[in-house]
Amino acid sequence: MREEWSVRMPTGPESVALNLPPGTPVVDLTRTTYDTEGRAVEVMLAILAGDMVTFAYEFPIPD
Repeated sequence: MREEWSVRMPTGPESVALNLPPGTPVVDLTRTTYDTEGRAVEVMLAILAGDMVTFAYEFPIPD
């Protein structure tokens, strides 16, 4: 799986649809899921209210 995140200011229609307070950014998320042979099998596009998103990642430490 691969995720791409970017942050930007919303368009007018996005501000209305997400009921955003003035000055609130949005997060664009594109998630692509691959099969075991590397072929893309699913793509998800999302626009999220920037004040409602938390990024949390864990990376294993190699032995």
